[in-house]
Formats: sequence, structure tokens, C-alpha cells
Amino acid sequence: MQRPRSTAPRKQQGIVLIVAIIAIVAMAFAVTAMLRATTGSMGIAGNLAFKKNATSAGDMGVEQARNWLVGQTSLALSADQATVGYYSTWNTAFDPMTYNWSAGTNAVEATSDDGSGNRVLYVIHRLCSITGSFNLPAQTCVRPSSLNAVGAGTSLGSGGGGAGGPAIVVVPRPYFRITTRVEGPRNTLSYVQVIMY
Repeated sequence: MQRPRSTAPRKQQGIVLIVAIIAIVAMAFAVTAMLRATTGSMGIAGNLAFKKNATSAGDMGVEQARNWLVGQTSLALSADQATVGYYSTWNTAFDPMTYNWSAGTNAVEATSDDGSGNRVLYVIHRLCSITGSFNLPAQTCVRPSSLNAVGAGTSLGSGGGGAGGPAIVVVPRPYFRITTRVEGPRNTLSYVQVIMY
């Protein structure tokens, strides 16, 4: 008579367990890579939004500088006024990125917080070669090449021979360069330059 064979379980090799662990580790790496890619994209989009906001905030500094310039006389504009961020020469060495933007000393702080966390500073340069009157013989200034280009001339009215009245009088002035620096959230830094007459 033959003995029945033993049905004792065979020793398992564990290959399925090893394959499963490798698959789980591979999936974990894939999930981590996807999260990093998503987080990176969101960070880039957020940084671009902050940069755009900071550049827009530069308009506040430009407008405040323009208002200051409009209220000044030609005599007041012939000399440096560093405490209010005004310089009567074009300063060819001026570089906004290396300039000392000390508010109240070299620049003017338009606002310390515009509501979005932006600090706005500005500085103004008259585009002339030397300090002094606009009309000095040695003075070289950047200015409109023709007064007619900025609206001077006679009108077509009854006082000037046409429909609008007397002739328009334009006081010659040089151009001014307004440079605005905006320091925003997430170390955002933006510069805006405007040339105005």
C-alpha cells in the first residue's frame, strides 16, 4: 500500500512581495514628481502675478513724481534737491540696480505699502548735462526738437486768426527721467522708467 503524499505547504520564495514593494516605491516616486511639478508651476504663476503687480504699482511713483515736477519753477529745477529725490543732471553713471535707494536721502518714498505689500520709491533726473539754468551757454539738455511737436503755434481762432483764440505759448523745458523702484512681496523687485516733458 502506498503512503499518501504529504500536503505540507512548500516554502514560499516571496517574489510577489518584492514585486509589490518595487511597484509601490515606483508609484511613490511618480506621485512625488507630479506634486513637485504642480507646486513649481503654481509658484511660477504666483511669482509672475507678484511681478506684474509690482510693475503696476510703479505708476504710483511716476504719478507722484509728475505732480511734484508740475508744481516746481524752472529756477527750483536748476539745482539738485537730493532730499526730495531730484537731480538737475542726467547722471550718465546712474544705474537703478546699484543706486542707493535711501528714502529721504537719495529718493522719495511714494508709499511704504500700497495695500498689496509694495513699497514704492522714485528719483527724478533732469536730462541736462550740468547743474544750472536751462539756458546756460554750456548747457546741453535733451528737449523737444521742435516746439510745434509739443503743441506750440497759433490757433485758428478770432484772437490768433482762427477759431480757437490766442496763440498757445509753450515754455521750453527739458525732458525729465523718472525712475521708480517697487519692492514687493516674495522679494519682488521691479523698476519703471518714464521720460516726460
